[in-house]
Amino acid sequence: MSVVRTIVFPALRLLVWAVIAVALVVLAFRGGTDTSDPGGPGAPTLDLGSPTVPVSRGTVANTVSVTGTVVADAAVPVKATAAGTVRRVLVAEGATVTAGQTLLEIRFEEELAPWPAPTPRATRRRPHAHRGCAPPR
Repeated sequence: MSVVRTIVFPALRLLVWAVIAVALVVLAFRGGTDTSDPGGPGAPTLDLGSPTVPVSRGTVANTVSVTGTVVADAAVPVKATAAGTVRRVLVAEGATVTAGQTLLEIRFEEELAPWPAPTPRATRRRPHAHRGCAPPR
């Protein structure tokens, strides 16, 4: 059985592939056995020749007519970076805007932390000790 596996089966496989290759070459270059009807029954005929056109001068017009509808993109919600009242709108309704463009001005009040009450020591007047300052006159 080892002779059959090592010699006979590979030889048969090679023979089958060779027959398939020869059949494909014959079909590709000879087109089959019947030479009277190359396309077969009912096959459409095709003329691949280029038409001959006399040369002349003229104007070439390339006009395209298209019908359609222009539709606006969906609205995008805009969020402000601060809470407050709108002072001024800088862009008209329906105008085209770009990324990063300022759309409106918002007035907002920022609450600051209260300053600590002055201590008695801080209210005393001291002579100027800052470098570069002239003493008071």
